[in-house]
Amino acid sequence: MKLTNIRFDAEFIYATDEKGRTLKQSLLWYPALKDASDEERRKYTVGFDGFHWRNLDEDVSFESFEYDDAVPTPLQEFFLNHKEINKLGEEYSSLIVE
Repeated sequence: MKLTNIRFDAEFIYATDEKGRTLKQSLLWYPALKDASDEERRKYTVGFDGFHWRNLDEDVSFESFEYDDAVPTPLQEFFLNHKEINKLGEEYSSLIVE
């Protein structure tokens, strides 16, 4: 799959495939891109298998635009929007002794 014409809105990254279809992914999967300025988002390169933002250390594969979970479920969205919960889980798991 080859994608071109990427663009953003407040919630999604969009790309056009070789058949002219517009595909999208939630920016919740890519927090660096979600928080990036328009100028930072424009500074990407196209590789063999996807887009790369060196300045943001972020990669988005062409293939990922066809994933079933390109848009998070409500539960995934909850955890993606509440990173502090993940941190609590990491702290708790570090306390567990085998």
